[in-house]
Amino acid sequence: MLRRRRSRPERLYVIGVPGHPNFGDEAIARAWLRWLARHRPDAEIWLDTPNPSGASVLHQGIHPRVVFVDTICRLGGWEREGTPQERAAGVERILDNPSLAPRWMAGLEAFHTADRVHLIGGGYLTGADPVFSGLVGAVRWAHYRRGIPVAATGLGMMPMSDELIQLWRDSADAYTVLTVRDESTRTALRGVADLAPDDVFLGGTGTHVSHGGHHPRTVVVAQEDGHDRFDLLEQQVTRLLEMWGVTDDLCFVEANPPLDRRIFSALRDRWPTAGFLSFTELMRQGLPVGGHQQWISTRYHPHLLAASQGARGVALNVSDDYYGVKHAAVEAWGSAWPIIGLHDDPVLPGDPGDLPGRSAGYSAHLRQIAETIYS
Repeated sequence: MLRRRRSRPERLYVIGVPGHPNFGDEAIARAWLRWLARHRPDAEIWLDTPNPSGASVLHQGIHPRVVFVDTICRLGGWEREGTPQERAAGVERILDNPSLAPRWMAGLEAFHTADRVHLIGGGYLTGADPVFSGLVGAVRWAHYRRGIPVAATGLGMMPMSDELIQLWRDSADAYTVLTVRDESTRTALRGVADLAPDDVFLGGTGTHVSHGGHHPRTVVVAQEDGHDRFDLLEQQVTRLLEMWGVTDDLCFVEANPPLDRRIFSALRDRWPTAGFLSFTELMRQGLPVGGHQQWISTRYHPHLLAASQGARGVALNVSDDYYGVKHAAVEAWGSAWPIIGLHDDPVLPGDPGDLPGRSAGYSAHLRQIAETIYS
């Protein structure tokens, strides 16, 4: 066991997936870093992500003492074969005996000497990517072997395998707080996790949007990943824009580069005056949202943030077991945007529903969760 140093600041170990980059994961990381900067400015924040260099460029300076590493996320991929339980157990073996991974010794020491561990929200702990099941083993090790408080918030885990469900059920007692963001995940876990709003509500959804400059009347966020029918996606976006009578004041937004640019390239001849907001510009200025707008979004966090700020729109579902679950969560929080598939008839944009009015309450709920974790 690596020895814990005592004469140092509080060390908070946060695990997530910012830096890929993906606008939703970046917004979640920023929400937590901002909250910790206000409430734990003197603590060391070790943010463990598969993409520490990208995360550092995007988020350095939000908290004065944040360090970006990839130790535990790399460790999660150490066991590349086996069930989620076997992967988690493999991570625990290395944490028990760090000499098995000598190249990572310095990073493992930071984890061994953490005062708290927190898995922040996102859709990265699903059955579709079993590498991350090792993270569950690392977090429960921190509690069972070292006795420190651990938490997980705002996770979306669908689709889940039976083995991954069992791993979470076997590990749930370790957590001071364990929340998931959608009813499908909560049901699959059969009562071991609480349902809570998405982590992006922490600090208010308005912190992730642009409050100046021109906000185009119509905005499109449409991805080429997560499905294999871009031809149908292009057709559906075209039919929606034509049905709505869009001729100008149109912008395509890149929430996940370069996967959201292809739709702009495909339709720029049809709408030659359309603008394009790159991911870099998006992170610099925020999501261009206004109550006068109409949106088409395949992506989850743009749907959530745009509707919460009063925009009308349509959510395009490109995969029932992943994005369908996400959009259903936004609907459950109050959005009245219709959710349609690539084969469905086009529809007019729906109202934001009750989501704008409920958002402040969701933010207050997240503040309570944060205070519970870091009290």
